[in-house]
Amino acid sequence: MRSIKTKLFSLAMAVSMVLALAGCAMSTPSTVGSIGGIEIPAGIYLLAQYNSYNTAANAAELATGETASDVKAVLKATCTGTIGDEEVTATGSEYVAKLTDRAISYYAEVERRFTEMNGVLDAAEAADTADNLWSTNGDLYTANGISKTSLQTYLLNAQKAKALLKMTYGPDGTTPVAEDEYTDFVNNDCYYIEAVQFPLVDYSTYSMADDDQKAAIMATAESCMAELNTTATAETASNSALYTAAMNYV
Repeated sequence: MRSIKTKLFSLAMAVSMVLALAGCAMSTPSTVGSIGGIEIPAGIYLLAQYNSYNTAANAAELATGETASDVKAVLKATCTGTIGDEEVTATGSEYVAKLTDRAISYYAEVERRFTEMNGVLDAAEAADTADNLWSTNGDLYTANGISKTSLQTYLLNAQKAKALLKMTYGPDGTTPVAEDEYTDFVNNDCYYIEAVQFPLVDYSTYSMADDDQKAAIMATAESCMAELNTTATAETASNSALYTAAMNYV
């Protein structure tokens, strides 16, 4: 099945600022440069870097007692994961840089393609999602120099990417996918993922979990995953094993 190919551009900017969960107040320029003629707002760059740090922190091999909010430990740790189609093992700082570069390149290509194809989008969905995220994490974003407008713009870009798929490969798209191609892909190449999310927010008080609570939640998730790795098969995992294990631990 066809897939969208994005051109990756090199963003000539070192990762000079790592965003931790604690964060700090900062001021930024309106833009940080351009990729392929697309201006990159500073808030979008900071948000991409913030997300990249959190991903790296989850992938980091941290020593006992070190946590994801320990910036120095994460930057020095070894991180292993998939970035695009590439398996990457690098230091935390290099991992953050690679993830940020890819996220910004992707953002720019989506903006370019959407404009090129004269796409039209209702921004209400992105605005509503931004409102919900801001109500729980607004202070955290603000501390990292990320405005609500930047968050909404980032979410709108994700909507544009979704719309581009339909505009390109949908029934009325520029390169529609034939029914037999779609069926072949679903039957032979499509992977299905079942997921359970363990929230880090107490929705009765809208307070974030502290480091000890996060560690406890992570231990619970790892125990649940360990059980599934020994008991679940391809057949049972697609039905109820995941939810049964999760409910037992929850």
